Amino acid sequence: MGTQRKPAPRRRRWVAAGVAAAALLAAVLLFTGGRGYRTMRTLVRYYYVVIGDTGGPLTVVDRGSWSELEPGLELHRIDVTRPRNLSGVSLVAVRIDPAHYSFRVVTEPDRPAHVADAGPRLGAAAAIDGGYFDARGQPLGLLISDGESVAGQLATASGRGVFGVRDGVPFVAGAEGLALDGVTQALQTTPVLVRDGVEVEGFDEPWRVDRRAGVCVDAEGRVLFAVTETVLNGLSFSEMAHLMARSVDRGGLGCQDAMALDGGTSAQLWIDGHEEASVRGFADVPVFLLAVPVDSP
Repeated sequence: MGTQRKPAPRRRRWVAAGVAAAALLAAVLLFTGGRGYRTMRTLVRYYYVVIGDTGGPLTVVDRGSWSELEPGLELHRIDVTRPRNLSGVSLVAVRIDPAHYSFRVVTEPDRPAHVADAGPRLGAAAAIDGGYFDARGQPLGLLISDGESVAGQLATASGRGVFGVRDGVPFVAGAEGLALDGVTQALQTTPVLVRDGVEVEGFDEPWRVDRRAGVCVDAEGRVLFAVTETVLNGLSFSEMAHLMARSVDRGGLGCQDAMALDGGTSAQLWIDGHEEASVRGFADVPVFLLAVPVDSP
């Protein structure tokens, strides 16, 4: 993802000191909940502006491997680093076989919760935070749940994406020209990260890293939920797109089509019976994307 000059020793020390100070301050602010975290994230963004970029190149230091948690449910972890600003990030992904699991979009504006709390109550095997929402907890953009149009209309501006289920088959697609016939579940967000196996390029502010969440469908039709496991650091949209599009044998997720979900304090992932592999969020959310076990015949 490009070549960068190595920082001078003095600059490297300043960078390391900045990271250490940010981590210490974050530990204090975490006790104040989501508001403190958002304040810290703003400071960190200014930090990345000062050093000039995300500190590339982004390097995969541990490409990991897929491990089966349950039939049709696999876990993967990719560790990456940016040598220039001494920052590391883990991307945690769960790959879900539609032969074993169906997918639901659920919104509960009057009952926001962490996915770790909502997932068990809603009968999910895995859950991730969904799309964006306003101050009242109302979802922004199109949302269809169990065949019922719950919120919004299909926004077709450039970069808008939809995760949906049509005739029982999950998909991720750009919103422009998308037909909704036969769609029983749908969740709209932005931006689209991967199209036809190719990462989307041209995002503004490539230095703007944050906690990220995303969903994709691979070439075999499996659905992947992916979340960064980090407190202050994270990925830019271009970095997230790169890792999602990159082939599995090269340390990526091998996505065919992918889009971002709500990130920042909302980014979180829960897997039933495998809490050690789950990623806790810093805020309650009102929109959930669920993988629900298919009833045995």
